[in-house]
This record gives sequence, C-alpha cells and structure tokens, in this order.
Amino acid sequence: MKHKLFTLILSGLAIFLFSFVIKGGKEESTENDTCKRDESVEKCKGDLNPFRYSGVKTTHIVSKPYDQIIEVAMPLYFDTEYRFVFNLDGLNPNIKVEVYDKTQRDDSRKKLFESSAKHFQYEPDPSLGLNRLYINYVVPPVESSGESETIEKGCVVFTAGYKNV
Repeated sequence: MKHKLFTLILSGLAIFLFSFVIKGGKEESTENDTCKRDESVEKCKGDLNPFRYSGVKTTHIVSKPYDQIIEVAMPLYFDTEYRFVFNLDGLNPNIKVEVYDKTQRDDSRKKLFESSAKHFQYEPDPSLGLNRLYINYVVPPVESSGESETIEKGCVVFTAGYKNV
C-alpha cells in the first residue's frame, strides 16, 4: 500500500514538473517573425551591379526588453573595392547599423558609417587599408505588455560584392 501511494505521488510530481518545463513557467507567448529573407536577398543582389556578388549573411534578431548590440566581422582583401548592401525590411523594430574599423572591445575604434534606413548601400574606402570591418546592429529594447508576451523576430540581410578586376 505504501509503495503504491509513493508511486502515485512520484508520478504526479513528475507530470507537474514536465508540464512546467514544457510551458516554461510563464504565460503563453506569441511570435511575430517578419523575416523576408528570400525577397531581401534578391533586392540586395540587384543593387550590387557593377560589383560581383561575393556572399550573403543573414543575421536573425530577437527583440529583448534591453538594448542589444550584435557585431558581425567582415574580412577585407587589400586593394579591393567592395560594396555592401543592407536590407532591414525583415525587421519590425527600427534598428541602427554602424560600421567600425575595430571591434567594440577596442576603445580607439572609429565609426566609418551609420544608417537607420530599411535598405541602403555602403562602399568602404580602400585607401584606409583595413583588413576587416566590424558591423554593429544596434537593437533597441521592446517593452513587454501585460499577460501574453509577443516575441518580435526578424532578420538583417547583408550582401557583399567586390569590384571585378
């Protein structure tokens, strides 16, 4: 009898813990994913001419209730002209894109470019002799509203091209 009671209590506790883990211990949340990667890539590739397509980097962003800075490093070859095309159509919150010569851990870094537009181009100056650029996506916080929390998701599409020599 004691064994059956112990087994019943143990299985009830396991079911409770399992449902708590599955639910996450908080209210239901919904996702609002606004990423339009395929459309954004095609739009970016069209703006690369006369530069030759080199690659695309999609950065998925999930808004949080605090500021975020997401850094992407882009290697550069000496004496090559580049064009970078950014598309932020797949983002609900307005973010800012900043381009630096050094990583955010370096206090002596210089801001080379900044934009909050949804679609834009940037061509770094090859005379600077940089071997790497650091692109920061500055994401503002999203306020949570009451019971059900909406998670804002999106993406930045970053396309690179180089001058065909």
